[in-house]
Amino acid sequence: MEFEKVWQKLQGNLRPRLVIPNWTVDKGYFHGSMIVVAVTDEVIEVESPGAKNLQNVRKQDFEEVWKIWPEYTNGKFRRGDMVELTRFSKYVISIFHWLEMQA
Repeated sequence: MEFEKVWQKLQGNLRPRLVIPNWTVDKGYFHGSMIVVAVTDEVIEVESPGAKNLQNVRKQDFEEVWKIWPEYTNGKFRRGDMVELTRFSKYVISIFHWLEMQA
């Protein structure tokens, strides 16, 4: 699916106060979760218990991870390698997984 359609789905399904559990391919669901604070055309703002401030995850961060999403979910691209793409990989991965589980 092209990224713009994925972004539209996120915009249409994420709501303030929605709790999304942390998830990665390697760990599955793990301790903690994030809370969606706001959804705009360019940013998804989340509150994470371990972070000092609200995290503003840009549309561009989601797009960069989406490009390698199939490789990531198949174990061919490691989360640690995403640091060059975004520093928000924990949030993006968990949100993409949440969206897939909604289908």
